[in-house]
Amino acid sequence: MNKKKLIIFAPTPVYGAGINLVEAINMYSEKYVAEGWYIDKSTYPFYSEKQKKDWKHVIGSFENLSYVRKVLEKPDVYFFGISGRAVEMLLNLYKFYVCLPPSPLAHDEIEIFDSFAYNGETSNKTLKLERHQLLEIGIGASTAGCFPSIIELLRLVFPNVSNTQALSMLHNLLGHKKLNERLAFWWTDSLYRKDFENYNKITELYNIQTFAMLDLLRLSEKSLPLMQTYNIDAKEEKYKDFTVIHTPGHRESNKKGTDVVKKVAKKLQDIKFNIYGKNSFVPNEQLVSEKVKSHVCVDKITKDAMLGTNGVAGGPGKSALESIYAGIPTICSMQETLNERAGRYKDIPIIDVRNEEDLEKELIKLSTDKKYYNEISNKVEEWAKVLTYENTVKYLDENLYK
Repeated sequence: MNKKKLIIFAPTPVYGAGINLVEAINMYSEKYVAEGWYIDKSTYPFYSEKQKKDWKHVIGSFENLSYVRKVLEKPDVYFFGISGRAVEMLLNLYKFYVCLPPSPLAHDEIEIFDSFAYNGETSNKTLKLERHQLLEIGIGASTAGCFPSIIELLRLVFPNVSNTQALSMLHNLLGHKKLNERLAFWWTDSLYRKDFENYNKITELYNIQTFAMLDLLRLSEKSLPLMQTYNIDAKEEKYKDFTVIHTPGHRESNKKGTDVVKKVAKKLQDIKFNIYGKNSFVPNEQLVSEKVKSHVCVDKITKDAMLGTNGVAGGPGKSALESIYAGIPTICSMQETLNERAGRYKDIPIIDVRNEEDLEKELIKLSTDKKYYNEISNKVEEWAKVLTYENTVKYLDENLYK
């Protein structure tokens, strides 16, 4: 069986653990061979050199962008975008696409005006360049750090594009060789949460398949559930003292419930708390190791009164999934997770806690009732098989582009 090429595209490989997804598909898929595209500069904070080789910075060079144009023209290539930003990314890639020959727009002449003053005299000069020539110069300048964002680069090569024209470009792209039938999006982020109605309109209009993390499923009736996949092989001895880990990172705030965790930590002096936030940030690879050594993970404590405000969600995030995969009991507020639509992720073994009082009670029980703790641990360890590379890829092989 000949495998199809699958392009996983995201702003950076970090989104939705995209780099893990590409690796998983290349290891286990019976249908696809994957490669990753990203558009923002990426620091690759915790990935191996082998994983990085499967990802291409598509505007990192004019050569890479020319490669993108060739791939977009192939009718047997499939595309899978991660996050709400992937919609904008696809449109931006199409804008670059039409800047390159043989597109008629590539040869449009763009006037560049320059003026300078010296000793009271002003000089004005005008330079005309074809759009593809200006883009090539812009890519080089962007690589050198002269453009703060991709938006500035696009303004250079498309100085007068209106919103209506941009939407027309999107329509042309999705209709180009039935790309909509070879395209899927995976909603993973707060950007989709903020503007889900518009994203849903686009995907419904063009009949584009969508997937969503558990806490976002309620925002789209047609989305299938999909959680990040893992291949963690960390074997660490548990800390001697009962240890709770909480990893809000740079997003440490009351939105993550870090204030609640800190209050409980002050009360429970017999339990060790490791909180990795703004002032104690460590690389993700080290955090995974710390989770394996810990006894409990607190992902987030979401207060009911805060639901609906910017950046607040009830449901498991990346931290919870890593902890479950590592086989440790995990606590998280689950207000917005729809178990009846969770499919293969149904009955995820997360301990649902939503306030300070219940968190304190649950941690006391986990730390003092050995039978209860072992029961939860065994359930987590068994359920974690759902998140493996092999099982996730099997699920995608069965459901992608159906």
